[in-house]
This record gives sequence, structure tokens and C-alpha cells, in this order.
Amino acid sequence: MTAPAEVASSPASVTASWEALLGAALVGTARRRPPPGLSPLSSLPGRGPDRRDPAAELLATAAVLAACRRAGTRPGPAPRALPPPAGADTRPPCSDAAVDVLELILSGEVPVPGGVNLLAGEWLAGAARAGCRPPARLLPRLLDLGSAAVALRPTVQTVVGPRGRWLAGHDERWRWAAADPIGTGGDDAAARRFATAPRAERAALLETLRRADPRRGRDLLAAAWSREPAADRAAFLAQLAVGLSDDDEPFLEAALDDRASAVRKVAAELLGRLPASRRAGRMADRLRPLVAEALGPAGTRPPEPDAAARRDGVDDVAPAGMGVGAWRLAQLVAGAPLSFWEQQLGVEPAAVVELAAVQAPAILTGLELAVAAQAGRADPAWAVALFRHRPAPAILAALPPAVAAAELADGLVRGLAPRPAVAELLAACPGPWPGALAEAVVDRYRRLGGQALAEVPAALPVLAARLDPSALPLVEAWAATLAGQHGLRRRVQTLGHALSLRAVINQEFPT
Repeated sequence: MTAPAEVASSPASVTASWEALLGAALVGTARRRPPPGLSPLSSLPGRGPDRRDPAAELLATAAVLAACRRAGTRPGPAPRALPPPAGADTRPPCSDAAVDVLELILSGEVPVPGGVNLLAGEWLAGAARAGCRPPARLLPRLLDLGSAAVALRPTVQTVVGPRGRWLAGHDERWRWAAADPIGTGGDDAAARRFATAPRAERAALLETLRRADPRRGRDLLAAAWSREPAADRAAFLAQLAVGLSDDDEPFLEAALDDRASAVRKVAAELLGRLPASRRAGRMADRLRPLVAEALGPAGTRPPEPDAAARRDGVDDVAPAGMGVGAWRLAQLVAGAPLSFWEQQLGVEPAAVVELAAVQAPAILTGLELAVAAQAGRADPAWAVALFRHRPAPAILAALPPAVAAAELADGLVRGLAPRPAVAELLAACPGPWPGALAEAVVDRYRRLGGQALAEVPAALPVLAARLDPSALPLVEAWAATLAGQHGLRRRVQTLGHALSLRAVINQEFPT
């Protein structure tokens, strides 16, 4: 179809055409036909009586010219061929309740801690898990959400489906969503995309592949390794933290000889998470002759690192407040398997922690680094002993979720001496939290009363994400105690909003 405004080449001609159209309308189309060439119906093939009806032509022309007058310009010529339609989306539609809660979240009308992204991310994850499609009218808003929140893009791209990807191909803002979802297609397709995509998309592709099939992701990186610049090699190597296993050890061991120091550093850090690696064995060999003296009254420090130790990542860049010798010792402890201590000293983790706390603070620091690095691959008793001695988010995060929740709940009841930043500890404990921890957290803030205002703003987004929706009555009871503290009460009520919406999401998208 061609646009009827060929005669409306300027604002003045649009005005003249509008006046001619008004004249035809005033005297009647029986006496004066609409101006020729203006009606969009005139360029269409046979349309029955409408095409021969002057009144229909006048109304159609009026609609086009009215839009031109509002826009202040004339339309351009229509494309000679329409773009191909979107592919069929065979997924079942999301339920009405799920759509309603999504619209409420995207509207931003209900204030929730953490903003729209927190709940939108949970909704998107649920819809992707359920394999259902959102209504077409919400696709532009979901694409806008992904444009603003990079972390949500992979899930948005999956949820919007073929219609959303088709739509994204027609707007530059949404180009990131126009391709097929990351990780689809065979190895050849993944390799082509990894070679040509922007760096951020390449990193997302590698992460997605590692989550689905760690070997496939590692092989993809290995195939492109020699062509990557140093900065990209370091960034992509860090992605192997996703799905890291002993199968990655040969590749990481080879990366210790990379010509770029940033790559060698990442390789050493990842190998530090593998207590069965060759590097861990070498660090234990360096540590073994030092143990007795390091834990003695006088203490000891390791010698100057040789080339092999430097290759394994031992450096002299000590943290503030720690000497170079102590830092070298801490690095050896951090790199050795935690099982080394039980084999060497024949005592339980709690006894090693107690001894190190008194005799060798550098060993205690190294043990904390080792527990954080070897999370999930070492006896949880190490993390429990260290957390009870000195609560720290990295140590809590190293514990299995159920144990972490129990330790944190117990610590909150006892007062967590020495007192840490509680909001950081809450963030380190994965959710959904069991009832005992939810009660301990809410009870702590309830007992603080108005003093909680100093902590609550930082903690609320964490509580909104970690509390189970079943904790809503606890939150409502907490808000009821704040009748005279309107600012704090409003903040707590936003937490209740978040839990209510999450309850609906969980109901519509059960795990």
C-alpha cells in the first residue's frame, strides 16, 4: 500500500488538503467529491462498496490527515513488502493472576524494597520454569525492563519468546533480544556467536553454557583462547567459576603459564577452590615444614618465594595491617587443602582455629581464605568453627544453606559478638529462610525499635528476597509495633508488599 499523502508534501499542503476535505464535508459528498488521491482506500485493490462510497473515502482521508496534522509531518511511503511475521508461539498463556501481578510489578505503583527488578526477576524465572508466555501487550514493557537491567536479559529473552524476539528486531533499543536465546543451537552456532557477539553477550553466552554443560563452555573458550586479547582471556577465564570442577584443573594449570599476569592471577584463584588440584598439593608441601614453628610461641615465616611459588600465585602484596612475611604464610594456608590440618596435627577444626587464634593470626587469616575458596568441597565444620570465632559473610556463605541459617539464627539470638554488619551477614545467607531464622531476624529488629532505622533501609531488600512469603504475619506484627514511628513503619510495610506479591508468584509458578 502506498501512503495517500503524496500530495501532502509540506505542512502547508497538509493544511490545504484539510481545508479541501472540510469543504467536501460541509457541502456533502453528493455535491463535492473528496480531493482526489488522498484516501488510503484509493490505493487498495477492490474493497467492495467501501471503495466506491465517497463518504467512506472522506472519513478515511480525514483520519490520515488528522494524524498528519498532529504529527506535524506527512507519512513516508509504505514499504513495498511487509516484513515476515513472527514465528508461532506454541507455549500456553500465563494465568490471569500471573499476568495481573506482573502488570502490578511493572507499573511500580506498589513500593517494594529493591525496586521493580527484584520481583520482576522472580516472576520471569517462574514463567521461564513454567514454560508459559506473557500477553503480547506486555512484550514492549518486558523488553524495556531488559534494556535497563542487564542481569535480567537472558531470562527476558527466554520469556518473551519468538514474538518478543521478532519485535526486538524492529527497535534499536531492543537489539540485544532479537537473536535466539543464549545457549540454543549446536556447538558450531555457539562458536560463531561467541566469535562475533559484543563482549558482554559473549560473557553471558559462556556463563549460560557453563551452567548447562561445563565441559561445553570450557571447550568453547579453549577453541578461541589463542585469539583473545589478555583482558578478555582474564574475564572469560573467570567465568569458569560457574560449574567449576576438577575437570577444569588441566586447563587452569596451563593458564598459570599465560603471558598475562591478570590471567595467571585468575587461574591461581580458581585453582585455590580445588583442594585436589596439583597446585593445592604444592602449597601443602611448602606449608608442611613450617607448621610446627608457625604455631609455636616464636612463630616463623616462610622464605622468599621461588619462581615455582610465584607461578602458583604467591605474591608480596600484603593487605593493610599485615606484614609481607605473614601474608606469604597466609597464602600458603589459603592454597592448601583444609584436610591438611587434620592430617598434620590430628585434631578437629575447632581446635585448630582456637590454636591459630592465639598463636598465629596469619594462619587464622589463611584458614578464613581457604574456607571461603573451598566452599562446598571441605568439611563444613571448618566454616562453623571460624564463624563462631569471628562472624564474617564469606564464612557464612561457605556453609550449606540449612547450616548457615541455623548458625546465623543462633548468632542473632546470642548477639553475634564481636558484632558484625548484620545486613551483610543476612545477604550472605541464601533463602528462602526457615522459620527459626525469620523469627530471629524480625525479633532482633523489633527489639531495636526506633534504633532499627539505622539498619533497616540496607536490610530490607535482602529481607524481601530471602524471607519466605509465609513470614508475612511476622512482618505485619512488626509493623504494628511501629505505630508511632511512621517513617520506619512505611518501610516495613513495603516489605509486606513484596512478600505478598512473591506469594502470588510462588502460587502461580510452583517450584
